[in-house]
Amino acid sequence: SMGGLIAFYLANRYHIAGIVSMCTPVFLSHYGARLAPFISWLYPVHRTASSRNEELLQYLGGYDETPVRALKSLNRFIRVVRDELHEIHVPVLVQQAKKDLTVRPESAQYIYDHIRSKHKELKWYEHSGHMLPIDTDRKEVWADALSFISQIEGVS
Repeated sequence: SMGGLIAFYLANRYHIAGIVSMCTPVFLSHYGARLAPFISWLYPVHRTASSRNEELLQYLGGYDETPVRALKSLNRFIRVVRDELHEIHVPVLVQQAKKDLTVRPESAQYIYDHIRSKHKELKWYEHSGHMLPIDTDRKEVWADALSFISQIEGVS
């Protein structure tokens, strides 16, 4: 997700062949994320509930806390990237989980609508959450990503 933000940021500064964006945030789901600048000194760590998907737990390890100060930086970075999306012209595959509880799914539509790429695709995954590449729809996610990469490799 944050990797997608980084990819969009770098695409405006360096020559890259294309972007595969998975659950990239433009809008965060948790209302408290907007309050991070004001509460980070009082509430330094946000504890998240463990995933109920037992299959995902093997990948998550100790991924059950978020430093609130990091959300301040993330919000700032989201604004920078969001303001630059109209400058994206490279091929882009936007992949979004419908059950994402971290990133509001309308982020994907926003990205798709605001980039100026001639070759862009938007794919939705009905059964997965924020951990899209390892969640229920992972086989379809990776097949779509590989297909997209193959397409843009042929164009390069």
